[in-house]
Amino acid sequence: MPTVLRIHWHEHITDSVILPRAVMKIRTDPLCPKCGEEEETTYHLLGRCSAMMMARYSIFGSYLMDITELQQVQPHTLLRFAKALKRFT
Repeated sequence: MPTVLRIHWHEHITDSVILPRAVMKIRTDPLCPKCGEEEETTYHLLGRCSAMMMARYSIFGSYLMDITELQQVQPHTLLRFAKALKRFT
């Protein structure tokens, strides 16, 4: 029976000299780096961030969105919004 090696990548990466914290973009400030107004959460980014209003309007047709509205958005539309934000490349 072959031996299985399990690597906990998250521990390896955070302790790695190869990938320092600056390269990994780990932040300690909880505020949104785009607007600085609220804690950065998924809901804030998708529905409330003032810095994302124009991108949100161009894709969703609304400047601000509550959770109920976001739950109705199709996954492909969320992906378009994520791409427009240029935060995940």
